[in-house]
Amino acid sequence: SDSLAPLAVVAIMSHIAMEAVGKGCPAGTKDVIRSLVPSVFKCAIGPILIDSLRESDERGDDAMIETGNISVSATGGGNTEHRTAAWALRALESWCKANSIGAVKLRSIFSSTNINILEAIADALYSNAEVMIDAVSDLIETLLHHDAKDASVTMGISIAGSVMNNCLPADIANQFLLAQQMTGENEKSRISILSELVSAVGLQRFRFAERQSNGDNAVCRCLARTAAAVL
Repeated sequence: SDSLAPLAVVAIMSHIAMEAVGKGCPAGTKDVIRSLVPSVFKCAIGPILIDSLRESDERGDDAMIETGNISVSATGGGNTEHRTAAWALRALESWCKANSIGAVKLRSIFSSTNINILEAIADALYSNAEVMIDAVSDLIETLLHHDAKDASVTMGISIAGSVMNNCLPADIANQFLLAQQMTGENEKSRISILSELVSAVGLQRFRFAERQSNGDNAVCRCLARTAAAVL
């Protein structure tokens, strides 16, 4: 809604997705959530994430915010833009987790927009705000987890195809071949995306040394966790 602040919108979106996978949610809730994914991603979470990342870059990670009479460093809790971006990443993760969406499906959903969601995720890795680094680390882990499941399905179909190739009726064999082609394309996309993430994480090695020397252990811990998931 236009009457809600972006931070409130993504926080509510995150809460909705988390509640949708709870044991006490009404029957049919998950189906409704699944049907809303494209609209929520392309019209709400995606644009808010892009705007908040841009605004946090313009303001800078070393900005100070005033809380009452106390100045708080953006590298800790972060300013409003950092917190909004972090909540947008959390919301994205919650919806991906609730709908078993990996990086391949995520990129496909945003393919009809001008939002490069993987580039946005990579940009978030450059933040010095702990809230953002922690959120993007969790998101990457979730995306790769679901992609790994899809990769297992791809391997299973490939093995089944090689074993049953000459044993299936023509119509079923054609359907099986189509399934193999589709899963093969998804696997190519998964490898391409993984390469992008490896490159994005690899570029953090110089910043990691700098942050470690400055005693930013929380940021370094999140970067190391992301590297372990990707590499």
